[in-house]
Amino acid sequence: MDKPLSSPALVARRSAIRAARPEDAARLADMFMRVFRKGSGAGDPALQQDIRDILIEHPDRREGVETLVLERGDGDLAGMIGSVPIPMRFDNRDLLASASSTWMVENRTRDPLAASQLLRAYFRGPRDITFADTVNGTTLEFQKTMKQSFLPTISLQWVFPINYAGYVAAAAVDRSGLSGARGLVPLAARAEEIALRLARRARTLDDCAYEARACARGDFASAWSDLAAGRKLRPLWSQTRIEWILGHAERRASLGPLALRRVCDERGDLAGCGAYHVGASGRGLALTILARPHLEADVLRALLRDARAQGCVRMCGAADAQLMQGLARVGGVFYRHTCASVIDARDPQVLQTALAGDAVFGGLVGDGWSPLATESYAFPDDAGGRKPDLGRARRGRIPRLVK
Repeated sequence: MDKPLSSPALVARRSAIRAARPEDAARLADMFMRVFRKGSGAGDPALQQDIRDILIEHPDRREGVETLVLERGDGDLAGMIGSVPIPMRFDNRDLLASASSTWMVENRTRDPLAASQLLRAYFRGPRDITFADTVNGTTLEFQKTMKQSFLPTISLQWVFPINYAGYVAAAAVDRSGLSGARGLVPLAARAEEIALRLARRARTLDDCAYEARACARGDFASAWSDLAAGRKLRPLWSQTRIEWILGHAERRASLGPLALRRVCDERGDLAGCGAYHVGASGRGLALTILARPHLEADVLRALLRDARAQGCVRMCGAADAQLMQGLARVGGVFYRHTCASVIDARDPQVLQTALAGDAVFGGLVGDGWSPLATESYAFPDDAGGRKPDLGRARRGRIPRLVK
């Protein structure tokens, strides 16, 4: 006897991969909450809007490089792999890149092949470069099957303790979970400053004449574009597009306000720029830092000094092949691994340029700036009273739920 038309096996066989549509946003938000937040319901309306704006109706979307969904034969959505398109320039050629984002499957038991089907369909798109900068260990195993190359430098995160006493106090507050004890952090930081003054010890950050100046989005976008133009492989963005990305990055409330800075030398000329979040307990997180060649150390010192004035006791950010030269000269920096970055390119020269570090990836170039990577949105009442632990989010990972 034939199986009924609604049998799971037949429904699975009738599944199809297609481009995501605006009307899918509500169902994808519901899936996002269940997969990444272990709750139910579509959560905050901002989640639906972010999925629609960033993954479905991105201003640079092109046919063939859209966000993909796996639709089952019964009309349910089984999974999604997001695509953030990035037009790029290599020498005098225009290329199309995309960063994979928010790769999720609703029920891996019911649809065991959904993840691999989505990934293979994604790689069949007509893009020149495929990139991901928020890859965890599980996803990395899948990416290896697609023969993507590992980017070791930007897969590291650098950490600089601006104030050691404050840094230790902040770590203790985070570990204890006593948010009411955050007032101890500035007290510890102040105690160290007094001790250094009494000991007449100079601070290395003060040995720099460069100045970090607050600026508006437009001024920052202009500076960032000017500095990125010095790399062989770089985004082909208008100032409006950079401002659009910064606008979304500013909405990552869990990381604190976003400070935009232009760094100028003694003559007032542009030497670099940086954008960083000023988080709770003095935690600073650099979203992007660019500098003129050979000026990386002075740009870093100016930005770190500015972050100290904003109350940061430590700063961290993704490493970069050129920024590493400045980090080595600043000293007192240590490194840790958070998320991996991988890349693939049709042209071997493009791939070699990326691996050599003469490219702009990570930060604004990828999906690390997206609120989807960090924000908890709203949790439904049936989530068991659990709250999001945003410690991993501050390091560029999706938050997990803890009791």
